[in-house]
Amino acid sequence: MALTKHVGAPPINLLDELSVRLARYFQKRGRYDEATALCQHALAGQTQQLGADHPNTLTTVHRLADVYVRQGTYNEAEALYQRALAGREQQLGGIHRDTLSTVNNLAWLYQIQAKYNEAEALHQRALAGREQKLGADHQDTLKTVHNLAALYYQQGKYDEAERLYQRALVGQTQQLGADHSDTLTTANNLAGLHADQGKYAEAETLYQRALLGAGHPSTLSMVNNLAALYYHQGNYDEAEAMYQRALAGKERQLGAEHPSTLGTVNNLALLYRHQGKHEEADALFRRGLAGAEQQLGEDHPDTLRTVNNLAALYYHQGKYAEAEALYRRALAGCEQQLGAGHPSTLNTEHNIALLYEHQGKYDEAGALYKRALAGREISLGTHHPDTIDTMKGLGRLYGKQGRDEEANTLSARAEEAEKVRLSK
Repeated sequence: MALTKHVGAPPINLLDELSVRLARYFQKRGRYDEATALCQHALAGQTQQLGADHPNTLTTVHRLADVYVRQGTYNEAEALYQRALAGREQQLGGIHRDTLSTVNNLAWLYQIQAKYNEAEALHQRALAGREQKLGADHQDTLKTVHNLAALYYQQGKYDEAERLYQRALVGQTQQLGADHSDTLTTANNLAGLHADQGKYAEAETLYQRALLGAGHPSTLSMVNNLAALYYHQGNYDEAEAMYQRALAGKERQLGAEHPSTLGTVNNLALLYRHQGKHEEADALFRRGLAGAEQQLGEDHPDTLRTVNNLAALYYHQGKYAEAEALYRRALAGCEQQLGAGHPSTLNTEHNIALLYEHQGKYDEAGALYKRALAGREISLGTHHPDTIDTMKGLGRLYGKQGRDEEANTLSARAEEAEKVRLSK
């Protein structure tokens, strides 16, 4: 008769490694509290058993930082990424695959925090290292290409962003397949860029391609973005339904104060403002602004975007003094954080010009319309809807000033640009 061999308890470090793997599973499914608890438990055990600088310990530090980013606790995430990076550089070297992974993720965190110079430097380092170590078409390399494209998109560098998104999308489709999550994420973000460029047909095609099954946080971001496209197209009922779906899912998956949730709050408020539902819009804008100031800071671009949008609501309500104060805050912050030629800066300039025009401050309005128009022609192009809108605004202002020839010239330019845009 065979004897049954008694098997003792598995080593503690093995249990810790299994905890990290299980945490990764929970993270991918948006179960962040469970992932955090597992990583913290594993980290305590590994630090005691293996030491703070052991490669396995540093992997758990990196993984816990990843979860903190998903939860929106950015300061804690940054400290852990810095710890993981310092340890991995010392233990593994600057070009090791794990080191480059931490470089990549820290760059993404800086990008979220609007620390654009630091983000670009680390993205470039990660891209160069991954191209050298893994090759130009490796999955990790293409992910960094995507991240650098996203940075340029946020900075308003649309041509550079589009080129890199296209490179990432082609490579991911070829290497990973059209239905891989990385490919779908890139398709979603390229769609967002096309929408901001006024290429709505291309955007909708990519958004529809990018939608995954319901319930995952990445899917909810895609739902939010498709809602934004419907909003820009004037399909308000479809937009509201999509926004409500995205908001409910994000509140459940990420929490009411997560930056991604607050972004959807802001977008739904925009829709309500456009529909004339001012009380609902005001409540949501105020919720979004308070949350963004607390989570991201008063000068973060997402916070300033909400400031601008609340100012626009006050303008529509005839609260001109409150509107101007908020517009001025948004403009100063955007100029400092993003630069004078960024689309967000130009959008606020246009809005202040519109306010001044309505108040009869024609000279001040004209100066701002001219600045916004020149900037939008450079950054967005002559045929972009926002550029055309500013052309119409300046032409309308010239008409009010009795400058009929200039008004007619701008009106004709706007009409021609509109025809070209609609023919594409």
